[in-house]
Amino acid sequence: NYRLRTKRGRERMAQLSSQPIESLRIEELHELAVLKDEFDSPAAAKPLLELVVRQPRNSFYKAALLYGRILLDEDNDRGLDYLMQAARGDINLVEECTRIGGNYQFRKHGEEIAENWWEDMMRILERQTGEAS
Repeated sequence: NYRLRTKRGRERMAQLSSQPIESLRIEELHELAVLKDEFDSPAAAKPLLELVVRQPRNSFYKAALLYGRILLDEDNDRGLDYLMQAARGDINLVEECTRIGGNYQFRKHGEEIAENWWEDMMRILERQTGEAS
């Protein structure tokens, strides 16, 4: 149920937010960043997401997707790199990364560049699923 999920999400966000950031484990920091993006605002989530994505060898691909989306919303092309990282790391994020990055590329750089983005994403998907092109 949506209300219950929202209530629990907000409660968990409040619980994690009440602790000093330095005391949170990376998994908790990631959870808080995702919750802030969903229940507060992307601006509130951005500094937390930045901390998560800067961790060496991390596997928090949802954080990479969210951070990339925020950067693109700020017209920062670096967001594409984070979307690419997320798509390469988690097959479940490829569709969303394709959509977000493709819309940005079309808006900022035109149809041909957007088409190139889509093709790059499809190659990632093919590699992940083991399909031959």
